[in-house]
Amino acid sequence: MFRRVPTRYAEVESRTFIKCSLKTDSESEAQRRADALWHDHLRGWEAALRGDHATAEYLLVKARGVAQRADIAEG
Repeated sequence: MFRRVPTRYAEVESRTFIKCSLKTDSESEAQRRADALWHDHLRGWEAALRGDHATAEYLLVKARGVAQRADIAEG
């Protein structure tokens, strides 16, 4: 997955782009993982903008682990 971070989140995210291996050869599985990953990033950034840093940290750590957990599940 490779996506540009929306400028709305520049104050809480220093990266300009998000790049993450989805660890699958399946196009449909990659799309599912990318959607889940992006959704968690957006929710995490929104929480950070609200000042809810505990929730933001949880969601962003969760987002980083989506591909790895899915890879283990496929095992």
